[in-house]
Amino acid sequence: YTTLFRSVPAPILYASSGQVNVQVPYEIAGMSGVTMNLQYGTTTASTAFSVVSSETSAFVQGVSYATCNQETVESLLPLALNAGGSVISCGNLASPGTTVTIFLNGLGLAGGHPVTGGISAASGASVVSTSATLSSSNTGSSPASVSVTTNAGEINAVWQAQISIPPSVSGPSLLNLTVNGVPVRDSLVLWLR
Repeated sequence: YTTLFRSVPAPILYASSGQVNVQVPYEIAGMSGVTMNLQYGTTTASTAFSVVSSETSAFVQGVSYATCNQETVESLLPLALNAGGSVISCGNLASPGTTVTIFLNGLGLAGGHPVTGGISAASGASVVSTSATLSSSNTGSSPASVSVTTNAGEINAVWQAQISIPPSVSGPSLLNLTVNGVPVRDSLVLWLR
């Protein structure tokens, strides 16, 4: 795979037959629009995008609504880890009173020294303000404690949110997360015991 934004190479974070995740080059900051050109072997595709200063989104497990047993929730299931590091899913529910980690992008740079076409390391920057609420049909709405940081030395512009699940929340819970005054783009759900 080769991915270019205005002839600037984009670092590829993940690629499969149906999906390519890239880090948008730093050089497009301040532009109003940009075209992404993707090449795989002899196949090429181009897509035009508007450029915004930030649009926070979570890394998700799939692009369809979250389903657990017979229940489908009109929200996406984020890539979420429990305190032990295993992925939270329908078969591996998070426990109330624990801390889960979800991964975010679209917050902008996390310090460091970006290099064209390269994945640069983060410097350990932190976010100015965050808020989170978990809402469940079982238990109502509860505020959750959250901190959003980078891991120094990890991929720049990939952030992690540590969310403390209130002990009173159970069942499938909608996560409303705001970072630096901007809501995370997609509606998210966490599967809780």
